[in-house]
Amino acid sequence: MGKPKFNLPPSLLKEVQVSLTEDDNVDIIKAWFVSGGEAVTLNQVQAELKDRIEFADEQLRCNNGKLGREQINAIIRERFKVTRRSAADYIRYAEDIFSTSNPLNKAALISLRIEFVERQIAEAVERKDFETAAIYEAILLKYIVAYPEQKHKPQKRMQVFVLPGNVAENGLTADAAFEILDNKIEEASNQ
Repeated sequence: MGKPKFNLPPSLLKEVQVSLTEDDNVDIIKAWFVSGGEAVTLNQVQAELKDRIEFADEQLRCNNGKLGREQINAIIRERFKVTRRSAADYIRYAEDIFSTSNPLNKAALISLRIEFVERQIAEAVERKDFETAAIYEAILLKYIVAYPEQKHKPQKRMQVFVLPGNVAENGLTADAAFEILDNKIEEASNQ
């Protein structure tokens, strides 16, 4: 992405700044993971939230089938000294970002089984038990075939441009909104 074509004067910048909610932070963290940590920079709060979400994901993956959600919630509460609700939020965010433990999520369940079978193959090869490794390879192939394809479904999004001191109409195009914003910037810089 290139740099914006204009700089906002400080007086106008204050009008357009928006405080982030935790859900906004989660969206930014998702973007960070999608970009491989390169295109998005996390602030301190987002970095801490990312660490907590990763810890929740790790607990879900490592304890899948061994511990219940309430026990995992207790581990998170103890580690980060947070409330039951905050720990549940971290679990929910981890499921949303990594698709780790939602029981209705067939792709996540198959993914966990694939990881398990891959570990079994590695252990069998290490023991030089190639017959067992071949059996696990056949099982792995079945899981790969069963793994659902990821299909991108484009969604229509309505964009509403709210400009400082001005509420734009819903039917306003991006070009028209930027033209209004350019005019506001020019007015502010001439003052």
